[in-house]
Amino acid sequence: MDIRVSVAEDRKSPLLEYCEGAVAALRAQYDMTKVLGHAATAGAARESLIQDFLTNHLPEMTSVVSGVIVDAKGGRSKQQDIVLMLKSMPRLRFASGHDLIFQEGAIATFEIKTSINSQAIVSEIGKNILSVRDLSPTSLAGARMGDLSWPHARILTAIIT
Repeated sequence: MDIRVSVAEDRKSPLLEYCEGAVAALRAQYDMTKVLGHAATAGAARESLIQDFLTNHLPEMTSVVSGVIVDAKGGRSKQQDIVLMLKSMPRLRFASGHDLIFQEGAIATFEIKTSINSQAIVSEIGKNILSVRDLSPTSLAGARMGDLSWPHARILTAIIT
């Protein structure tokens, strides 16, 4: 009986195995972008990798987009690399792939950087995050997912490097 328990304890859960595989695949795709050489081209490819990864792994109630978040008072964020938004909320789409996203539908933003190796980049990221946090909601009827104690008016901001 002890043998069965130890065998069962050594097994990984299917979710853990899947997640490890997904991260390994993402890492391999990132490594392939190193051949691009041109920093802006590689950056765009890496941003696309993250967008695809999130699209494939987040609930279908969210859209993974890029663009500027706007509030009802005319406030605008700086350009956001990735915005998670509720599919039930409208957005203004443009052919460039950069949308105008209403603040009430935005859940989170992600700043994508290959590396953070200077104070100037840290300052740029800080200004970008501040531009999101400065937006004013029109009501308390914004997006809510996950932790229900998270304030309605607050959009989660994250950095991926």
